[in-house]
Amino acid sequence: MTPQELLNEFYKMPSVEQKEVLDSLSESASDAQAEDLRIQKALFEARLLREIRLSRSGKVAEFKPIEVEGEPVSETIIRERR
Repeated sequence: MTPQELLNEFYKMPSVEQKEVLDSLSESASDAQAEDLRIQKALFEARLLREIRLSRSGKVAEFKPIEVEGEPVSETIIRERR
């Protein structure tokens, strides 16, 4: 089912059921944010993070790797360790 089809079905529901769905989604989002915060605190306490950042939108930016010229970094590390 596409997101648009889900929205269409949602709008067909009585308002009481719509509220239940929204409450459930809100609770799920809160649980995910709480888990993210717990993980960040643990990493901060282990000194693996410098600061704890709270996500405003809950969306993760699309990852775009950096292209580096020359040999792969992993090869450089292996060579320098020898």
